[in-house]
Amino acid sequence: MDKAEKSSVIELRLDQIETEGQEIREEIDWDHAMELASSISQIGLLQPIVVGITPSGHYRLLAGRHRLEAAKKLGWERIPANLRQLGEDESQKGIAVCENIIRKQLSLEEEVNAICELYHTQKKSPDQICQLTGKGRAWVMRRLAIPGLAPNVREALLDNQITLEGAEIIQGVENEGIRNSILNEAIYARRTARELREMASIITESPGFNQAVEAGIQAKSEIKTASHGGKPCEGCGTPHPFRDLAVFWLCHDCTSGGPAAESMEPALKAEDTK
Repeated sequence: MDKAEKSSVIELRLDQIETEGQEIREEIDWDHAMELASSISQIGLLQPIVVGITPSGHYRLLAGRHRLEAAKKLGWERIPANLRQLGEDESQKGIAVCENIIRKQLSLEEEVNAICELYHTQKKSPDQICQLTGKGRAWVMRRLAIPGLAPNVREALLDNQITLEGAEIIQGVENEGIRNSILNEAIYARRTARELREMASIITESPGFNQAVEAGIQAKSEIKTASHGGKPCEGCGTPHPFRDLAVFWLCHDCTSGGPAAESMEPALKAEDTK
């Protein structure tokens, strides 16, 4: 039986549809549901919800929870539904996962959970997952690899403290201490992927631990200097790196030659002698 024969659109009463147990997301975004209700009231429901039949003969929601909630808010009694007839190699959970990946803006953590559900529980191969979700192989394999990241790297990634590319670069550093140091740089100094790759490359090419540490410190210094340019001194006009310029927080009146500006002259001279 091909895909076209496995599904058909029917109309169901809202009270016929079970919603428990199949959602990838546990919480409903009520703001999104309200936006959908407003849109549907103006242009209609463009995409039917997706349901499957339970062993007891009931209809269980597979995808479209927010569309269903929008219909309830509009006072609908019935809603169009795409009825999926499950094949031998399919499950309601598997269909729900695929529909949610395709139609929802999932977080990275939700994407990882969904792909791992298909791979580990539903026993789908990466190529099958690509076909089911419409995603490329690289997209699928990168998400399958995330659970294998070092715990602190994975946590930083899923908390949106670092990017996926950054996490992959950091994970490639074998020494745990150095890896943690680069991770801290990524989080607290907001290093770009290019900067992280340069740091990791210099460190991993060093012959020993002490040399690696020294190389890492040097790389950090060079990146910091390169990433932050400079500007001319407002006093003499000579260009300087930002690190060599003193900053004083003055209001407009004080910077216009008032008493406060005169009182800052000793401090400025002291900075010049450092």
